[in-house]
Amino acid sequence: MKKVIAILVIFLCAGAALSAQVQMSVGVGGSFTSAFGGGGEMTVSGLSAGFEFPYSGGGFHAFFDATYFEASIGLFFGTLNMEGTGLVSGTSGKIMDFDGLTLGLLGKFPIDLGFLTLFPAVGIEYLLISNGKDDNGNSLSDPDEFNHLWIKFGVGADFSITEQIFIRGTILYGIRLESSLESDINKIYSFDPVLGHGIQVKLAVGFKL
Repeated sequence: MKKVIAILVIFLCAGAALSAQVQMSVGVGGSFTSAFGGGGEMTVSGLSAGFEFPYSGGGFHAFFDATYFEASIGLFFGTLNMEGTGLVSGTSGKIMDFDGLTLGLLGKFPIDLGFLTLFPAVGIEYLLISNGKDDNGNSLSDPDEFNHLWIKFGVGADFSITEQIFIRGTILYGIRLESSLESDINKIYSFDPVLGHGIQVKLAVGFKL
């Protein structure tokens, strides 16, 4: 999996470097993410057991765009839950409210339709959690155990307001890789890891340089 991610990053950077015409732009905006699944599962004698780590939240981000790629950095605020399934369905509950930093890179292919520019996109985003608090407001010592990487793909559109100002809307579906917290639980209890997945919606205002 690490080789796949490395190849994807190299491909995105190489594509941007080889582009003959590059229009630079910057912008700021907000986003909402709803994530499902993840965790682990097992089946013994026909009976299943497992756990999932769904979370949801939103935040703010700034982006730099060079026509064929978009790099972004942002703040994210969310709530992480654990949901037991099968034989351990009674173990569900909230783990923490958290905030952290997002780092993203998208490769995109713009299709100019005049006032509207559509673009399919594929890329990666990493969530680094800096603070986490339980239901009682107590700070957790190791919230970064849930840091994780997304591989995302989807579609976006730029709507021209003026020659330089535009509105960018993006919707992405993603596959979430295993965090160190999930890896530790899976090893201790002999669960098989399960990839997470989710949807992200972003809306931003951009300015062409």
